[in-house]
Amino acid sequence: MKKQIVIIISLFVLLLVLGGCYAMPAEPEQVLQKVELSAVKDGDTIVVKESDGNVITVRLIGIDAPESVASEEYTEKTGKENSEYGVMASEHLKELLQDSNILYLQFDKERVDKYDRTLAYVYASKDGDITGMVNGWMVKDGYATIMEIEPNTKYADRFEFYQNYAKNEGIGLWQYGDF
Repeated sequence: MKKQIVIIISLFVLLLVLGGCYAMPAEPEQVLQKVELSAVKDGDTIVVKESDGNVITVRLIGIDAPESVASEEYTEKTGKENSEYGVMASEHLKELLQDSNILYLQFDKERVDKYDRTLAYVYASKDGDITGMVNGWMVKDGYATIMEIEPNTKYADRFEFYQNYAKNEGIGLWQYGDF
């Protein structure tokens, strides 16, 4: 009887191990799109080239950086003015991406905003390896704040954690008080 229990348990464990080897295909929103960095527009917007040569503007989801290149029309409409903080945020994003000519985009539920910008979580790479999510770095480094716009809130909790950390530690622009 004891031998039968051992065999049954062994078979059960074997089934669990073999079952774990089967890889489910990635969810569509988990697939990363490889792109080439063309330019950094400001602290939360970049321009990239897709594999087909199409050039698109990408707005980093979940974050908001101070303005540095806002048009007069945008400033009048939103009340957000260009500032030294915006220039600092843009420069920080350029520094983060200086060694990442190849980027990867991950999409959430909505892919385009009302300004016809592609919405994405942007991942940097170096020597072919993904090094991290740029959106999160900007918040954790204190050069952007969180901006939740439903339904694109996949990483909202993570970004809130990063912002609290940066704010409490006085990192980046937080060293100057609330920005």
